[in-house]
Amino acid sequence: AVREVFEETGVRAEFVSLVCFRHMHKVRFGCSDLYFICHLRPTSEEIKVCPNEIADAQWLKMENYLADESISATNRFIVESFRRQRQSGQTINGQLVQSYDPSKKPDHLCYSVGPNKL
Repeated sequence: AVREVFEETGVRAEFVSLVCFRHMHKVRFGCSDLYFICHLRPTSEEIKVCPNEIADAQWLKMENYLADESISATNRFIVESFRRQRQSGQTINGQLVQSYDPSKKPDHLCYSVGPNKL
């Protein structure tokens, strides 16, 4: 997510947490599609759109974004989920967990709901 945001917008950011994800079967090219939405904290603000990746980008307040009637039900759900997570102090965080076979594989990240680590 951090790399994608930088490539598409020129904005540098750091990962905070996973907001949600969705899974759909037989979408593009008849394949399954996993779509992960991350909470990133920007560390720069200037937007430099990559025209090969996206048509436009801008900073918006969540309230203004949600007020737009053209926003899809999926995107509306994602933003509302993020708002609920911020209000509750709960989010989906990653934690390093020992691998099944520490002699052959490094620790890995497991994600679960827990207190926000901001």
